[in-house]
Amino acid sequence: MSFEKTTLFAVICDGCGSDWWEGNVETAPLFISHTLAIQELTADYEWSITRQVDGRHHMLCSTCAGKRDCRQYGHKWFRASADDPRRIDPALEMCHRCNIIRRDDVPPAGHPESMTVDLGDDIEEMLAALDRELFPDQPASTKETS
Repeated sequence: MSFEKTTLFAVICDGCGSDWWEGNVETAPLFISHTLAIQELTADYEWSITRQVDGRHHMLCSTCAGKRDCRQYGHKWFRASADDPRRIDPALEMCHRCNIIRRDDVPPAGHPESMTVDLGDDIEEMLAALDRELFPDQPASTKETS
């Protein structure tokens, strides 16, 4: 029996690091050369790989490339048709690039009607005063008393 030394390469995304393959070394795709890695990543994994001026490659997995494109160009929303078996909820849409989901019936984060918007101390105090006026028998909220 003889032994042969082989070098294998694991690829790390410039956006999310090793998260693209969930950090498990046993399941990480390994490549025998840089050229084959670039060919397979672009063909099979839909990576965005560009050569920089200094000769190095800027490599983004499909998820990070999609997020970059959405930041630059906006989301490409997709709503399944009524006869599509993948359609779960008619209010849901999904972005083709980054795979995030939005609902028509829920305001986006930061929208004035969103539960996640930061209203500011003056508006919070005004709402607390309105609650005290409308509901005098209710105890004060924990946010108000802290």
